[in-house]
Amino acid sequence: MHTPSRVSVSVLIDPLVAADTAQQILRLLRARLDEAIAIVPIAADDDITVAVSRALAARPCRAVIAVGGDATFDATASALLDSTTALGIVPACGPSHVARQLGIGTDVVAACDIIAARLQAPVELTARRVDAMEVRGGLAVTQIVVGRLATLGEPPPGGVLTQLRWALGAVFRVAGSTARFEIATDGVIRRLRASTVVIANTGAVGVAGAQWGRGIAPDDGVVDVMVIRSSTLLDHLVLAWSALFGRERPRQIIHLRARDSISLRCARPQPLHVDGVIGHGSELDVRVIGGGLHLMLPFDAFATASARADDVAPVGPVALAEACAS
Repeated sequence: MHTPSRVSVSVLIDPLVAADTAQQILRLLRARLDEAIAIVPIAADDDITVAVSRALAARPCRAVIAVGGDATFDATASALLDSTTALGIVPACGPSHVARQLGIGTDVVAACDIIAARLQAPVELTARRVDAMEVRGGLAVTQIVVGRLATLGEPPPGGVLTQLRWALGAVFRVAGSTARFEIATDGVIRRLRASTVVIANTGAVGVAGAQWGRGIAPDDGVVDVMVIRSSTLLDHLVLAWSALFGRERPRQIIHLRARDSISLRCARPQPLHVDGVIGHGSELDVRVIGGGLHLMLPFDAFATASARADDVAPVGPVALAEACAS
């Protein structure tokens, strides 16, 4: 009988994860990987990035599995940046923006299945090399939202109708005045009025099938910047409809791209959403790290949505002139 090859795996469990949930996840992983798993010790006041780095120095391994919430995932990713060690994530602290954006979902059994399938595949298929964003001394993998839409949080669990009801309710909450932003992408500065700026390494909006724009993929070496000019209730309704059907509307969204750096400046502090973590700020500097992270994703993740960035037409000068003058 064939015995599955043994792999070297470390598991980090955030102290906030309930004990019974942590035990369930460990049982699932041990059953699927058929090997002894090393646990990375984490105390409530530990710096997760430092703890993972220390554990890897003591025991190099092929993969680290982070169990917890979005802050846990980003902190673990920071320790694995530019390394060959793969990162797997298991959401275990409520709805996870990062897991949903990466196509992993919120079910712990499904997340463990994805990790097992990747680790049992040939070495070259263990993980997918994706881009990352260095911001505020840490790392973000999926999206940074600045402005009104940053206050909405995650859509509730449920089918398309449930999420559509959430989206329609959200439209009423985000309508309002715009702010003037100074946005620099790879050193090119533009001054634009916007209600929200989305720095997107993944394109999902929150409603099933809805995308911010064409060609947004986590592995193309480019981070997309969606400058949302919508302010009125009607503007946001049209924006939601366009996102659901994958249509870009230059009069409502200015689509920029960056390979190296992005900076945002605003006269007054704005709500800020970094990979599911909420805050406020008036200045933001982002460094794009192309292909800096190995992630264990579903095999079909982003298989059909990743038009290369160079294949998508840039924003025309007329649209930019109109936006700058508005």
